[in-house]
Amino acid sequence: MNLIKIKEEHYNAPLSWIYNCDIETFFEIARKYGYEGTERKESKGIFWADGGICLIWVDHNLPPDEFLRHLNHELLHYCLYVLDNRGVPVRYENEECIAYFQEKMLKKCMKVNLKKYKKS
Repeated sequence: MNLIKIKEEHYNAPLSWIYNCDIETFFEIARKYGYEGTERKESKGIFWADGGICLIWVDHNLPPDEFLRHLNHELLHYCLYVLDNRGVPVRYENEECIAYFQEKMLKKCMKVNLKKYKKS
């Protein structure tokens, strides 16, 4: 298991990407941060946040295209959560703000060299 910290300076909303572990390990870690929800063992990706903690997990065993789709999906949850908590109305009038924020975070995640975190 690896915890990859993705910095986010504009909204001061760092993202913790839990990588290279199974879903049970993700929930063990999330519970340490206060997660009390139900465990959705069939999920291929998860976003969870509480206060200043934002966690994402995507099944690292997925084919690359499916992995990217799930990562993008979880990042949208993250972006909407952050914007809403920073007082930015999440609605059509702010679509560009939402789209640019998600694009920025996806680029940051895609810059991570996941090969160095992959289990041997």
